[in-house]
Amino acid sequence: MTAIQTQTILELRRRGHTYADIGAHVGKSANTVKSYCLRNDVILQALSAKEICKHCSAALTQRPGMKQRSFCGDRCRYAWWRAHRDLMRRRTMHSFICLRCGCDFEAYGNTQRKYCSLQCYHSKGDCHDT
Repeated sequence: MTAIQTQTILELRRRGHTYADIGAHVGKSANTVKSYCLRNDVILQALSAKEICKHCSAALTQRPGMKQRSFCGDRCRYAWWRAHRDLMRRRTMHSFICLRCGCDFEAYGNTQRKYCSLQCYHSKGDCHDT
């Protein structure tokens, strides 16, 4: 990427343009622009954090009387949470003993777990042999 393209990306991003708009302007894909912005901590100054999607930075329209939106849709919400699993508040951890191999393990949420892993569930013998 040239210096002119990077300056253009910085300026347009600070004004609140989307990755797709910037990509079309500088001749790069939206994903290339997004990667550059994420790697270089380019932030939006024109829009507050409550007015943009946490994942794709698309502009959000908040509905009066409704809970404030953080994501533009389910796809962005799922992708963001997959990438930020360490931020989840896992309050209900349960301890179990695997029925197949007898090892101790913990699981989040599910109180009915019986096996420590899919490998153990599908194996005929000890899941830790391989």
